[in-house]
Amino acid sequence: MKLKTAFVVICLIVFNQVVLSAQCASGTATISSVTATNGTGSNTDPATGNITVETCFKLTGFFESSTNWVHGIFVPWNEIPAGFTVVKGATGEQVTQQGFRYWTFFDSTSARNLGLPGPGYYVDNLDGNPKNNYGDNGTGTPKATFANLVPFCFKYIYTCGLSNRLRPRIAVSGDGTTGPWNNPDCQGDYFYSIGGPNNDGSVVVCAIQLALDLLDFSATKTSNGNRIFWKGIGDQNFSHYELEKLNSDARVFQPIGSNFTVQSENTEHTFEYLDNSSANLYSDYYRLKMVDLDRSFTYSKIIGVLSSQKKSVSFNDYKDPNSLQVIIQNSDKSKHDFKLELIDLMGKSLTVLKKSGVSSNIEFDVPVSDLNSGIYFVMVSQDQNVLETFKWLKVQH
Repeated sequence: MKLKTAFVVICLIVFNQVVLSAQCASGTATISSVTATNGTGSNTDPATGNITVETCFKLTGFFESSTNWVHGIFVPWNEIPAGFTVVKGATGEQVTQQGFRYWTFFDSTSARNLGLPGPGYYVDNLDGNPKNNYGDNGTGTPKATFANLVPFCFKYIYTCGLSNRLRPRIAVSGDGTTGPWNNPDCQGDYFYSIGGPNNDGSVVVCAIQLALDLLDFSATKTSNGNRIFWKGIGDQNFSHYELEKLNSDARVFQPIGSNFTVQSENTEHTFEYLDNSSANLYSDYYRLKMVDLDRSFTYSKIIGVLSSQKKSVSFNDYKDPNSLQVIIQNSDKSKHDFKLELIDLMGKSLTVLKKSGVSSNIEFDVPVSDLNSGIYFVMVSQDQNVLETFKWLKVQH
């Protein structure tokens, strides 16, 4: 990832998003295990630290008027939460029902390179390209059954960063009569997982999940100050919000304003706050602390307001999880002392780099290969004055 001194822009790229169509497949996805440094993954005991969630899909049948061949059992790209990695589970790779071909697991890297709709198991002739192979035709016509196949298992790997509720979702797709990967009726049937620590197919990771759906959270700069707006729907267990702020020259968030209490449950509510106390020359960051009646809480995403006095910057993402480069634009070309500090979510300083120079661009190459996936802060200073603090997301591939 290559960054120039800036607020962070986060881009979501969805590769070959699966189109939901007629239901051709039948089967069941079940959460088989949750292992973590601490916690069970339940609503009251979230999984924390290093987390592995395994879910297994049992294919029982496949029917479509022109074919009964299934060729893919996978996790769609848009169903993989940020920071999670999907890998092969305990079982799954196996010969097809009739034994002519093989169900082979393709990881995220291989799936992207081949243009597959997500990491998972695909029928392959061991030539490394399932897109030119027909699928598994099972037993029986026109509705095939797959009694001889063992469940296809997937592991979701995560190291605590942002809190989340994982709901594993598996897709199944089929072939057409005119060739492999040519069946517009069966491009992707979805199956939500069942079971798990909450008995609803979900696993709570990294923090208590609130009975709240935050629909919008945004901030804009006005002539009177920073306008912060948010909207949500809470149930009977939700209590209130607390708005917190981080300046570019600060290390921790501080509460501002007063509590924002939700009066009516299960109805949409909105709040607005004008922060006219900002004297910061660079950026202000805000987050919501969302508090339940039992005093448990979690945080929203962090949003930023860029000062109009801040220079225009650019952002380039090279999709390299082991590389972080920050370029400071030294517009006056005078000699300055620059410092870059990498900080984790708990405020712990992980790396400090220093440079002095008169160049128009001061470059820092930050070692990040040993970091766990998750959110980090990068603080850049010039002559002991903070220029900018921004977020960086480490994604484990």
